[in-house]
Amino acid sequence: MKKLYLLSIIVLFGLNLRAQLFEISTAPIFRDENASVLSLALAGGLNQPQFSPYDFNQDGKMDLFVFDRTGNKVLVFIAVTVKGVTNYRYDPSYEDFFPEGEQFMQLHDFDADGKPDLWMYLVDSVMLYRNVSNTVPQFEAGKGLFALDTVQYIAWNPNKKLSQVTGCLPAIYDVDGDSDMDFITNLNIFGSKIIFNCNNSIELGNPLSEIGFTIVDKCYGGVDEFGADLIINAPCSDIEVYYKQKKHAAAKTLMFFDNDGDGDNDLFFGSSERSTNPVYFLENGKSDLNYYKDTFISIDTSFFSVADEGKIPVAPAMFYIDVNFDGIKDLILANNDQDKFSYSVREKDNVLLFLNSGTDNKPTFNLDRMDFLTGDMIDLGGRVAPVFADLDNDGDEDLILATSGNHLITGDTTDFLVYYQNVGTSTSPDFKEISTDYLSLKAMEYRGIVPAFGDLDGDADLDLLLGKQDGTIAHYENTGSSTNPTFTLKTENFSSIKVEGNAAPAFADMNIDGKLDLLIGNINGTVVYYQNNGTSTAPSFGWVTDSLGGIVVNELISQKFLGDTGFYDSLI
Repeated sequence: MKKLYLLSIIVLFGLNLRAQLFEISTAPIFRDENASVLSLALAGGLNQPQFSPYDFNQDGKMDLFVFDRTGNKVLVFIAVTVKGVTNYRYDPSYEDFFPEGEQFMQLHDFDADGKPDLWMYLVDSVMLYRNVSNTVPQFEAGKGLFALDTVQYIAWNPNKKLSQVTGCLPAIYDVDGDSDMDFITNLNIFGSKIIFNCNNSIELGNPLSEIGFTIVDKCYGGVDEFGADLIINAPCSDIEVYYKQKKHAAAKTLMFFDNDGDGDNDLFFGSSERSTNPVYFLENGKSDLNYYKDTFISIDTSFFSVADEGKIPVAPAMFYIDVNFDGIKDLILANNDQDKFSYSVREKDNVLLFLNSGTDNKPTFNLDRMDFLTGDMIDLGGRVAPVFADLDNDGDEDLILATSGNHLITGDTTDFLVYYQNVGTSTSPDFKEISTDYLSLKAMEYRGIVPAFGDLDGDADLDLLLGKQDGTIAHYENTGSSTNPTFTLKTENFSSIKVEGNAAPAFADMNIDGKLDLLIGNINGTVVYYQNNGTSTAPSFGWVTDSLGGIVVNELISQKFLGDTGFYDSLI
């Protein structure tokens, strides 16, 4: 979402989830419905993650570098061993060492110095940052990568940039087995051919640090794709006019590995143009048939079991790394496509972990879980809007989150509330999941809801307003008590208020007259101010301005609401 939802006005403990004001050791405890602690609760969820191993703290255990295309967010998970058991712990302290990026960011060691370097997207090309770290991550200024072409099909691309199509994931892998990193991608032109950019450092007798690429195969493996069909032994004669042709935008992903232990490069090929069985497995016949170059001889659209294939995201990002610390690489399939209106995009259960019970070169994959890392986070799906309120009137703040859930199931048409009760204290909060459909709102088929709690009728208990996507606000009156609330729908159009769209209400006594006024974030990125011209028991809200304080926000952010002086500092 690009416009302000006013999703989070977080007062409790001065907590700012985005800024991570808490030290990890003092963060609130969060528990699931079974009272099990969510060890990564505040990591923020994952939508389109990309994974790379990296030993950040140099303790000999591989940690995880994660780049989430949704929000272009870097996350770092440190491998920590306690009583002989190793698990990942979220550590945001490393994140500021990385440059801002988009589309893809991966770590691969190009100069064989034992330090993985940073490869990232650069306007349809690739930028490389050399890792010069000592005790903390540090990268040299990035430089763009280029590829020479003896047949000059890049004449249509005068800068000869190393080509990378937006939305697709390349493979950075030593394809030719010469110990340097090659770059393999696809070009989507009336089909999808695989382009092999060979790192020619070794061939030219140069040190690995002098990286350079030559396009040696524009139809790698003899593969072509037309729509939902993948073809091997494809004719490749038309490749040199690529840049004269029109590109199509379907997402493609690649992952090389040796599936049968014969020493050649087999391939997983992911495509967004297949909503079922979205991963092809291509068997390389180079070793078996003694071919002089990599050539794919068979295609398997049912590599994964029938039970598993329906769980695989469209055009999955695929990663072959050890994540259970047994020294054998495992397989991660994660959501990569973002067009949820054309495809069945998952916003939960979208990071599949297949543990490998075989070997690196002859794997046996078994689906272990669909929520790798995210199962230990608060990750409710799309459009999450948190608010704190003391629902049970016990002196500490509880947490209520609105969400559209998993788009694959809800279609963004059945928003609901999730309730975490604070079973700890105001200074040592301990939140336990109580309900995943608080107030049974799924049946109401709301869209884009944002909750706000406040005593609207002066009866010493909290009432509820729900901002909605259409710009109106629903009013639920508390007809129970302050310790055992019962919320009853009073009106779907509170005070006849309607903002431009995506209403996100919040209460505040803006003029310090002892009455709650109403502030509403909206799709324009502004804050609409309605002043309470009635009383604390019979409010009457009158419009004051559509742009309180001249605020215009075009990114989703949260900020501390109550200043150290007790005065309202800001809304976002």
